[in-house]
Amino acid sequence: TRHRSNEVSICLESEEIEIFLFQLEWKNLNLDLLNNSYRGDFTALHNFLTDRAFSYYLPAFLIIILEDYEGSDLLADNIISVFAYGRDEDKGDAENQLSCLFLNQVKIDAVIEFLSYIDETYGEDFGNEISLAIKNLLGVKKR
Repeated sequence: TRHRSNEVSICLESEEIEIFLFQLEWKNLNLDLLNNSYRGDFTALHNFLTDRAFSYYLPAFLIIILEDYEGSDLLADNIISVFAYGRDEDKGDAENQLSCLFLNQVKIDAVIEFLSYIDETYGEDFGNEISLAIKNLLGVKKR
């Protein structure tokens, strides 16, 4: 059935991501590596990571976006959506989901700074998503 083939496809993609990221430090993850060595859609890579792995690679995702906004394709949209709506929109409250992401205060502050810069520079691309993402992160920070 179609559903079964999607499950197999997702399973294979998550295995491929695991192999690709195996022993790869976040600071060595960059756009060139993603474009030249990763066979899948790198803009969706974060969807297959555990919360702890997402937090670990988050600095790399932010740097990739800052260094080449256009070249990083939909990565900015997808990462900002995580902070605006949560990693799984079906699970509801994004702020509660974000509190599970192993984000310390330094990372929260860095993401807020990143979001502020993206809003100033490319804000028209995101509507109210950035302000919602910042609001959610400030809520997590208060906890």
